[in-house]
Amino acid sequence: MSIFVKMRLWNFIAISRTLLLQTTGLLNSTSLRDKIQLSARLNRVRLARAKALMTPLQRQLLHLIPWLFHHNDPQLPGFNGPLTPHGVEAYMGGDIEDNVAKLLDFPAINNNAQAAPAIAGVFAMGSTATFGQNQQSDLDIWLVIEQEFTDTQTHALMAKARSICQWYAEFQLEMNCYLVHADQFITKGSGQRQLLGKEHSGNVQHWLLLEEFYRNHIHLAGRPIAWWPNASSDSSVLYLGDVSQLPASEYFGASLWQLYKGLVKPHKALLKVMLLEAYASQFPRTALISEQVWQGLTQGDFSSETDPYLLLYLSIEKYLVKREEHKRLEVVRRCFYLKCGVRLSDSQNSNDWRFHKIKSLVTSWGWHSDLIELLDNCHQWDSVQLQWFNQQLNEVMLECYQVLLQFASCQQLNERLRFSELNMLSRKLSTYFVESKHQIVKLNMLWSQSIWEQKLTIVGDPGKYQLWRGEGEHAQVVARAETKGALLCWACLNGVADQRTLWVRQAHRSDPSVLIDYARLCRELVQTIKVGSNLISGRDLSIPWYFKQLIFILNLEDDPTARWQGQEMMVDYTQGNVLSLGLAKQNMLASIDVFSVNSWGECHCVRYSGNSAILQALHKVSHGLRRAPKKVDISVICHSQRLKQQLSLAVNCIAQQAARLSHHQGGTYLVRHLFIGPSCYKLTFGSDGMSYSIEPDIKHLDTQAQIKFEEIARPNLGEQPLSVLPIAAREMASFGVVQYFLRERETGIYVFVLNEQNELSHYVESNLDMVTLVRNISSESIFEDKAIAALGFNLPQFYSLEQGDGELAVLPFGFSSAELNGQF
Repeated sequence: MSIFVKMRLWNFIAISRTLLLQTTGLLNSTSLRDKIQLSARLNRVRLARAKALMTPLQRQLLHLIPWLFHHNDPQLPGFNGPLTPHGVEAYMGGDIEDNVAKLLDFPAINNNAQAAPAIAGVFAMGSTATFGQNQQSDLDIWLVIEQEFTDTQTHALMAKARSICQWYAEFQLEMNCYLVHADQFITKGSGQRQLLGKEHSGNVQHWLLLEEFYRNHIHLAGRPIAWWPNASSDSSVLYLGDVSQLPASEYFGASLWQLYKGLVKPHKALLKVMLLEAYASQFPRTALISEQVWQGLTQGDFSSETDPYLLLYLSIEKYLVKREEHKRLEVVRRCFYLKCGVRLSDSQNSNDWRFHKIKSLVTSWGWHSDLIELLDNCHQWDSVQLQWFNQQLNEVMLECYQVLLQFASCQQLNERLRFSELNMLSRKLSTYFVESKHQIVKLNMLWSQSIWEQKLTIVGDPGKYQLWRGEGEHAQVVARAETKGALLCWACLNGVADQRTLWVRQAHRSDPSVLIDYARLCRELVQTIKVGSNLISGRDLSIPWYFKQLIFILNLEDDPTARWQGQEMMVDYTQGNVLSLGLAKQNMLASIDVFSVNSWGECHCVRYSGNSAILQALHKVSHGLRRAPKKVDISVICHSQRLKQQLSLAVNCIAQQAARLSHHQGGTYLVRHLFIGPSCYKLTFGSDGMSYSIEPDIKHLDTQAQIKFEEIARPNLGEQPLSVLPIAAREMASFGVVQYFLRERETGIYVFVLNEQNELSHYVESNLDMVTLVRNISSESIFEDKAIAALGFNLPQFYSLEQGDGELAVLPFGFSSAELNGQF
């Protein structure tokens, strides 16, 4: 052990002993002054623990946080104008801050220059200074204010905070700042409400968020927080509210939020959603962790035994042991171990103040050294290990959510929960947790740096294909799918395969895939797939999905060109139709695998086969093409041994044309004819998508003529099922989701309902206002038995029909412009 490390440990031990001696006279004290002192002593321990797990630079930057919010100088990070609220109450700075400022070449600034500080207190919260702190941990900073800012002032301070966070990111220190009004937890709707976003829970959790803050916050500057039980308001402290009576109505929104956070960091979210389940099991007499921490302090215990993250785990363990749920407990233990990031197999980590406690826990769990080594090397996990652990996490989280959903079904929805927040969270979660038949799931990489495989093989029979890694006796199944296209797309999407992958042929198998050039297909897919960021805009989540990208993979399952005896040059010379070629009218397109990326971030791969494969595909994608607000990225990859260019050109031309025609507006349909094999098909494009049928009379049609369009009148809709629905709403109709279109009229609210099969019903609601109606329908949709069994993610979509300039406009109900433009 180095002298430097020993000195840090001695200092830490000395601080703890001094605090224990100073606390002895305060154990039975009930005065506010003594409680503040007791809290301050815990704060010094937490600061010491936090710094012990930081690099020297990170420790210096931690001290600089309140300093940067106290000052507002053009030469400092975060400056965005002289009128931006700044200044921290009672903040004086010190030698450490001055030295760091000099080191960073900041100008000399008078710490006492701020006359009217805007910020009452600056706090860090989250896993910092707890068992949960690791090298990837970020800093969550609460800026607590008491003043009522104007919108301009609020936006300016938040812009300053974002700029400071970006500056910290340059030093590989992730920081998130939240503006919190001191009254926002106590008084409904007061203070500076922040909208739901990637890092902010909006109104989906309230008192549960405050309880988490109470149990693990670190006071950096300003007035301290009155977080102990039975605290009350006083000018010497910041009082945010009493968390002793957590409302049952809040558990549902909080569980949704944790599942959403679990899309990125599932091991962390699992621990929190499991804690919610443990809390709910004790309702209404819940033993809150914040109260357990305070009880330990009053008994003079500043040791790691009162660490909030350790107490979180122990609370879950106690709950699961009582229920004899050993499988879920094992997953929780692994998540806790991985969240702590203390690698027991590495002897250098023995200097960590958490090391010996975690080692004793692991020993009591009976873990083998092989398991410890596996977890310690999680950054090297391959795709099989990664999928297995992801699956375990998902199963436990969904089981937790179902328990909490059942618990919340006896309650009303939290009044603070905005419908827009509920809609966006449930829609986002449905894209991940509710898998459809043809969905290609993007793996959560967790800690893995790469899951690329050097050698892969596809084997199996139609409908039962497998992707194997390696070869020979060491080969292992990586994934299964009904089609080869789905396996290829999954491998390329998740980085399991790329241009370097060697595709091994199984010569001993009578499988036609031995003739497939997987390497070339993989190269093209890797270059073509454009999934982009996992973040989706609120606007996209508030409306039915639409396509962003389509990739047509031709003849992967069957290749007629391999049996064709003609000459490609003659096809070009005669401008032959490769879908109906020669006197025999042969169709050279036998199958199409369509890989799609939609606006909700979902990926699918669907196979269409047979003579009309191209028509089946266009019919299915026409609705998603029609709803797209801008041009869809369409690509074609042809696997055929021959006629590659001709087939690619023909399919691309038809697909691009279909995309344009799908946007046809007005009271008419567009019709074109297409010869495929021995038949001629009539393709009809209208507001209800593309349909096709065989044209019985083809004598007047020329197979080689230029494509011509015929415009025909829209038939009378009197007997059509959607004729009662306003035209604007008809354009939004989508299969697979229940949609409500609401229009305010003098006689009441006109309610048009489209079920998942697009079957229409309508009625007039005259007793409820629109907000109450939507809340009641949402509550029924979430908590009815059928919805609970289906996890309640697929909530109805609500739209208001409002009169615009001469026509009705369809607007997502309950969404602000800021929410529509936000990212999730």
